[in-house]
Amino acid sequence: MLIPIPFVSRLVSKIVLKVESVQIANVSLLLVFSVLALVNTAQLTYKWRSKMQDVDPKQLALDPSLQQRVDQGRFKLERDLYIAMTAFVLLAALMKTARKHMELHSLNGELKARISAAKKNN
Repeated sequence: MLIPIPFVSRLVSKIVLKVESVQIANVSLLLVFSVLALVNTAQLTYKWRSKMQDVDPKQLALDPSLQQRVDQGRFKLERDLYIAMTAFVLLAALMKTARKHMELHSLNGELKARISAAKKNN
């Protein structure tokens, strides 16, 4: 992890690796959370599109308070959509980083084993 405080970086790395190592039917917990965030994003996109189609531009031009309510609802949906998309991207990046980190540790262990075996042979 690239957190500048070493203690926090090690702690966060351990937590992420623990969460990534938890698997249910060979599916990691981070993958489940990523899929849920993606489904949430799709749901919010659908909700936003249907809300925008329900708006009649002629009524909006005649009633400023209706325009304000529609805008508030749209802004809230857009905010939720951006939060869900950001959560998906962050979870996917975290999952990829954790998997690469675990791969690095396993390769490091193999390398140490090969080095010690080579030293014994010499």
